[in-house]
Amino acid sequence: MFWQKLDTNQKPVMQQNNINKVLQLDNQNKSKLNDQQFNCAQQKCSQPQLYNLSVKACVSNEIQSSENASTDGSSCSQNMNSADSQQSGIQSYEWIESSQTTAPVEISGQSTLQKTQSNEETFFPRVFSNNMMDVQEPTEFLKRHAITAAMRAKMIDWMIEVLKAYNFSETTFSLSVAIMDAYFANVQRSLQVDELHAIGIVSMFIASKYEEIVPFSLQKLYEKIGHEKISMQVLKQTEAEILNTLNFNISFPTLDILSNLMIKYLDSQDFFSSYTQQSKEFFNCLNAYMFKLTTLDYEQLMSKYNYKTLAVCSVFVSIQVMQQFFPYFDQFKYVLPFLDLLGMTYDQIIQPAQRILTLAKTYDKHFSSLKNLKKYNLEEINRKTSRCFKI
Repeated sequence: MFWQKLDTNQKPVMQQNNINKVLQLDNQNKSKLNDQQFNCAQQKCSQPQLYNLSVKACVSNEIQSSENASTDGSSCSQNMNSADSQQSGIQSYEWIESSQTTAPVEISGQSTLQKTQSNEETFFPRVFSNNMMDVQEPTEFLKRHAITAAMRAKMIDWMIEVLKAYNFSETTFSLSVAIMDAYFANVQRSLQVDELHAIGIVSMFIASKYEEIVPFSLQKLYEKIGHEKISMQVLKQTEAEILNTLNFNISFPTLDILSNLMIKYLDSQDFFSSYTQQSKEFFNCLNAYMFKLTTLDYEQLMSKYNYKTLAVCSVFVSIQVMQQFFPYFDQFKYVLPFLDLLGMTYDQIIQPAQRILTLAKTYDKHFSSLKNLKKYNLEEINRKTSRCFKI
């Protein structure tokens, strides 16, 4: 595969050659930046303009809706009855709209309101903050169960096949895995091997009802997915137990959601400005492969790092791969400010990112019996690679 070419011994065609010799991911070089090199990287890559979080309106409908809400609010404020305001003890304000601020300015009296940044500037910090609040810390969630890491990986690989057959989204896949793992982590009893099939099927069932317009039906689950080996009664009981164990809370961030938020942020910072549309699609496909690959590794990744770290790493490794095709691309212009936005450092992602890249390079060695990720996602990457880069 083309990411086998990633090698720290090759001289990068970039402005920061001395730094990238250390930063490029490879098993042969696991050394980290010393303080002097890291400070140098920050000085070169953390210019003030790189931290500008202004977002193009086309990035998200939420920005437009927020702006519309502000506009509606301003017209209401302008038409407020001053007598009613005085009677209720509320000061009168007029709204000032600009590209930088949207803040109330006092007409009379003493204002207690603070000037705030525009919705565009605070969009991604707010979105990241809201989604990161529910990210759970990693646990060894299989420790008290009879289900092994290899069995879990085989179930996930089968999920890929089932959900691809029904043309369900990557978000449904990620939520299916997240529901299953959350159940493993929170259920109070020890789960047995013969329960794994029903748990996996029902996790997909719940995720499809949450994410898909036309989800699985119970009849289809029984006949087509379970091949009539698991009764409808058992499927219903398993669904009830999973939902009760999770307190019916399945609205938590997944690797797909978090990594796509990160990609949208990079897009808002003109990360894809030199890419064609086909190259963007290739990058998204590559990232989907990386976060799916991540879910297969329980021992070194899923039980040791939280979803935020793993999502960052899948995006980071995807950037590393893309850099082979765009050798002039200065990745640290985007990566370091991005990590700063998330409150993370390079040292926090280097080890799990190295692990993901190692798994990509040695997939057959680690997951020789798992064919579906390669069959569906890797073949799609190969097709898009040939189409985009003619290799």
